[in-house]
This record gives sequence, structure tokens and C-alpha cells, in this order.
Amino acid sequence: MASIAESDPAMFSLRRLLALVLVVSLVALMTALGFWQLDRAGQKRHLLTEQAERGARAPVPMVWDRDDYSDQRFLPVRVRGAWLHGRDFLLDNQVQEGRPGFHLLTPWRSPDSGRLLLVDRGWLPAGARRDVLPPLPGPGHERVLTGTLYVPMGMPFSLGPAFDSERWPRIVQYIDFDAFSQALGQPVLPVILRLRTPPSGLVQEWPLSRVRPERHVAYAIQWFAMASVLALLGALFMTRKKDDHHD
Repeated sequence: MASIAESDPAMFSLRRLLALVLVVSLVALMTALGFWQLDRAGQKRHLLTEQAERGARAPVPMVWDRDDYSDQRFLPVRVRGAWLHGRDFLLDNQVQEGRPGFHLLTPWRSPDSGRLLLVDRGWLPAGARRDVLPPLPGPGHERVLTGTLYVPMGMPFSLGPAFDSERWPRIVQYIDFDAFSQALGQPVLPVILRLRTPPSGLVQEWPLSRVRPERHVAYAIQWFAMASVLALLGALFMTRKKDDHHD
């Protein structure tokens, strides 16, 4: 016995239309996500090429009076000045070879600028307890540093504050230069120096991303495959329903 919906041509057509709209929308969404992943892969390839090309250059003097360093990403620079002692930041949730830890960020001040530069001195492992911080190696008395400039790719989405507490050293959940400036009482440059010399004794390895371009391509293939399968199943469903209705 045919159902009420199948016995009513208008109701049957409405159901087919709604199913068609749903399938087309999902296929379009999956296809868009696939192209987005391909775009991400292209961006990662460009950044890797840029990192390798600029990383091979000789260090140049740091320019302190800029508000945008995006065109100097990965550029080797040399800075003169001194450490700002007792004001370390610990960037949380940094994994090295499967071990959780922190990146140690210490402010550096220039005698010719009223702005501070955060220096990433490297990675150190976290302790067994969250409420017990690992011992931090103090900075030396260097007057010249060399390193590469790192520009974060934008503010991450977060519902919480950048800092866990107001005590020093201060644990940081994400990079927020405005929050750094407020905590230090001085403007902080919107760029981070990843230290090369002198050695800090910490792990100084900074992968560009945990996700390689090849992984983005694989994700894109998965999205395109799911879109194709859904489109095929939708076509079969619509064809079968049409044939059943005629029968």
C-alpha cells in the first residue's frame, strides 16, 4: 500500500525538492572545503619556500619603528640592547616530540627605542604538575642577539584571557601583543624574534606548522571523494524514488 506522501503527487514532489536541496547544499559545502584545503596547502608551500629562502640570508639590523612585519617574516636579523629581567612569559601547549612544554619568551629592549621585542629563547618541558613551573634558565648579559623574525598568522579564536595569572613568570595561552604590552607597561613590537645566537641551552626548533602541505591535499581529496559519493547516492535516490512513483 502506498503511503500518503507517495499517493499525493504534490507531497512527493516537495519531498524530492527538499532532498535535492539538501544534497546539493552538502555537496557544495564539501567541495568548498576541499578547495579550501587545497588553498591551505598552497599557502603552506609558499611559506616553506619563503622560510628556506630567507633563512639562508645573512642577518640584517632590526628595524624597530614598524607596525607591520608581515613582509619580513622569517628574515634573519641582528638586534642590540639588553634583556628585561624577571618578566618571562611561558607560551603554553607547545609539544616537542610528543612531550608537552612551553616556549620561553623574554623581553628585549633597545637603547634607541621605547618599544620591547619578545625573544623566543626556545622550548622547555613542562613539569609533572600544572601548578609547579619548571626551572627557567636566566638570560645572560648579551648586548647583541641574532635570530629570525616570526609573525603569527593572526589572533586565534579563544574565549578566555591570554594569561592564566598575574604572577611572574606568566603563562600565556596564545600570542596577544596588546596583552603583552599591558603586562609589561611598554609597547611590544608585533613580531617575535626566534633566537639563534647566543645559544640558550633550550630546544630551538620551530616547525612552520604541525600540518604539512601534503596533509592538506589528503584532506582535500577526502572532501572531494565524500562530495562525489554523496552526489552519486543522491542521484540514485532521486532516480529510484521517481521510478517507484511511476510504478
